[in-house]
Amino acid sequence: MKIYPLWHCVVILFFFSCNKKCLIAPDTEQIVTAKTAQPLFDSTEPEIHINLTDTIVPANAISVKTFGTVGNGVTDDSNALQKALNSGNTLVFPAGTYIINKTLNVKANTKIYGAVGAVIKTGTNMKGTLLTLGRYFYLKDANDCVINNIKFRQSTQSFKFAKWSSACIYLENSPNGRFTYNFFDFNLPYSNTGFVAIWAGGSGTRNTLIKGNRLISAGIEYAENGASGTTVEANYISNAPADGLVAHGNTPEYCTGNLVTNNVIENSGYMGIEDWGNIDGTIIRNNTIKGTGKNDANHDAIGISAVGVNTQVTNNSITDAVFYYIEVAGSHNLLVENNVIYDNKKQAMGIIINFTGTMPAVSILKGTIIKNNTINNCFKGVAVEGDFSPNVEIVSNTVNNPLFEGINVDTACPSNFTITIKDNNIQFTTPNERERKGMQLYSNLAHGAGDQNISLINNTLTYAEAATGGPGLEFGIEVGIDNTILNGNKITGNNIKGSQLPLKAITSNYAPTQNVSFINNTVTGAVTELALFTIKTQTGNNF
Repeated sequence: MKIYPLWHCVVILFFFSCNKKCLIAPDTEQIVTAKTAQPLFDSTEPEIHINLTDTIVPANAISVKTFGTVGNGVTDDSNALQKALNSGNTLVFPAGTYIINKTLNVKANTKIYGAVGAVIKTGTNMKGTLLTLGRYFYLKDANDCVINNIKFRQSTQSFKFAKWSSACIYLENSPNGRFTYNFFDFNLPYSNTGFVAIWAGGSGTRNTLIKGNRLISAGIEYAENGASGTTVEANYISNAPADGLVAHGNTPEYCTGNLVTNNVIENSGYMGIEDWGNIDGTIIRNNTIKGTGKNDANHDAIGISAVGVNTQVTNNSITDAVFYYIEVAGSHNLLVENNVIYDNKKQAMGIIINFTGTMPAVSILKGTIIKNNTINNCFKGVAVEGDFSPNVEIVSNTVNNPLFEGINVDTACPSNFTITIKDNNIQFTTPNERERKGMQLYSNLAHGAGDQNISLINNTLTYAEAATGGPGLEFGIEVGIDNTILNGNKITGNNIKGSQLPLKAITSNYAPTQNVSFINNTVTGAVTELALFTIKTQTGNNF
């Protein structure tokens, strides 16, 4: 749906999902004004509200037809459009389909606006970077540019994509760009190469706004090679060939201060959002992700992978991920808070904190906080993995019906070990399908070989009566890490059984775990196995 930018009215744009059998939307454009606004699609579809000031065509805009364009969907308008871009600074595309067969170069301070029905479409004689990179517009050292309300489509001639930087609009060292309310309508298959609508690259690319766009089988590269300060807001992305939204910190200069907010991402070939490499300070919040790893070649697809430093991942909703729902790096000063995860296939990890690499040079040496998240039906709820100095707080999360483990710590780090697991609520309301553990703390170090420190404080594990009778063994808290402190935890077992045996509320990993403290814990309707521990402190418990 297109919005005519000269109409001074409030407009609501409804985006809708589209499967791979129907990726090309009808040519008929539909207009909704404030006076007659009615839902065009099902009310459950994502909704984006347009700020009127973002869509008004300035009074001094010049029609591209002044420069000889035809816009009839047949004539090659490449040269006439390039002439318009070379000559004018503020251009408007009247309704029509403008055929191009080569990349259009955009100079600084160029403002491009589309009227209702303005389409730029590739021809059947594509050459150069249009053919090999899908590059409709190229902005190099082009500051303060605008591209607004244009529909981008492809012809029957196939692109011949290279392995990198395939993008419809490509920015190279071009600051202060605004790319708003465009429609990228392609019919591309899932691929490892990928294709994006807008690519922000180079350290000179700063303060870019990518807002309110609709993308069919294309993603967005919001930061690469030092690009910083990008805002990616209220876009709808369906069937991206690879990642829906992605940043690549692939050079020594960090990509900093990017904001990714209120986007809807559906059925990505690879990840929903990937914030990777030399990245500092990205905020990823209020996004909705439905489906990742739709390319069969990508078995490690993730909902949100945020492995930079000083990152915030907050208030996102994720369903139908393949591998992990949220992945963050270790002691990188990260916050993962108030996210909602639902795994209807019971196959992926909810939140994983990876301590598998050394600290980056710019990192603030603080831990990661995992707080107030709700995780439903995942294989594991929250997992801490890797052999590099874990420093993490897992606080006030709710984990419902994990298939295998609610909270898991798996590390061989011998020292500098600080993990606090506090005020979490793990609930089981259905019988298990296999061996099941509320919490597992594991180290492959021999007992007594390291100096780890881990605290379990005021956590609640609750087993409903309906959770009894599964085929696998049931374990509440299995402690296999020395020096663990259990303080104020409550396990309500309701006398359930797994594999016809009672729930083991507290146990070790069948070896004498050393220097464990039990303080003010309560266990009802289940058994404990304290003989498997070397106990440092034991007081105030009710077992």
